[in-house]
Amino acid sequence: MIDFRSTRLLRSFAGAALAAAVQLAWAHPTYTIDATPLDSLLQSPAGLNKRGWVAENVDSDDADGGGYRCTRSACVRIPALPNTSGATGVKASAIDELGVVVGESPAGSVAHAFRFDGTTVEDLGALAAGGYSAAYASNKLGQVVGSSRDAGGNDMPFVWQAGVMTPLPTLGGDWGTALAINEAGVIAGSAMTADGEYHAVTYRDGRIKDLGVLPGGYIAAARSINRHGQVVGESSTDGMFKTRAFIYEKGQMREMPALPDTRDGRAYSINDSGWAVGSALVHGKGVRGFAFDGASTFDLNDALSPADRKHWMIEAAYAINAKGQILVSARDRTQFGYRVLVLSPQ
Repeated sequence: MIDFRSTRLLRSFAGAALAAAVQLAWAHPTYTIDATPLDSLLQSPAGLNKRGWVAENVDSDDADGGGYRCTRSACVRIPALPNTSGATGVKASAIDELGVVVGESPAGSVAHAFRFDGTTVEDLGALAAGGYSAAYASNKLGQVVGSSRDAGGNDMPFVWQAGVMTPLPTLGGDWGTALAINEAGVIAGSAMTADGEYHAVTYRDGRIKDLGVLPGGYIAAARSINRHGQVVGESSTDGMFKTRAFIYEKGQMREMPALPDTRDGRAYSINDSGWAVGSALVHGKGVRGFAFDGASTFDLNDALSPADRKHWMIEAAYAINAKGQILVSARDRTQFGYRVLVLSPQ
């Protein structure tokens, strides 16, 4: 015999659960869009600071190609290092809270890491004479991190400060890179182990810590670290053929909740509130930019107005600042190019 009272009770619970799920789905902010002042459909994002200033690149070999530092009102093209003609080979990687942009620039026959304060571009050198280097992040302490070729021909992580570039250790292998640094000087990146795996790592005072990989994988990279020591990045989970975004906190790496039907995912940035952003390859939808609020993940395209969704397709989110603003790469559906946009929560 069917107990209709139990059935009504189950329906009540189901209705409440559905209502809660709908409410949760719409609990995320909606975003307005601002394009940077740079007029190009070949843009790629590099970094965002709390002032809303942006580092970006124009991916072209013509006269406008190269790296840029953009305030809300104007963009300045980053000059190449001395003894280099043109600036088309300059690539910006990040911008810190002081507005300093770092990246790599042609320097004679090789590329060198640079820092640009809006006026002057500085050559950071390399670990070995004639070697290349690239800078990936900096902080308010004047520290810069990146990768450089050493005297043995190996690409090694470094930290640069006050004119001195210092190599960082690996996990026993002959490769490593430093990709992020927080305001306390803690560094995040990736390093090779003695048996040929690549693990996510952090550095504190020059000492390396192995964050490992997600279960089933052997390649991982830590791409961002906040002041609390939370780290995000990506790790393979099936050899090297399946990649998932991860968050490392409280001594443990775990897979970040993914968008439905995600085939591949990467997290690029985390702010001090624990919000993270990245990109995911979603079956049937293509590449989508996402945000993670510490508990759940949502497609940033779903957080735009209907008019903005018709105009833009957000394919990757590269940075999130203290205000919750998000730097994204968006495909312009009307002109078939790519623009750098800043999303601001409402």
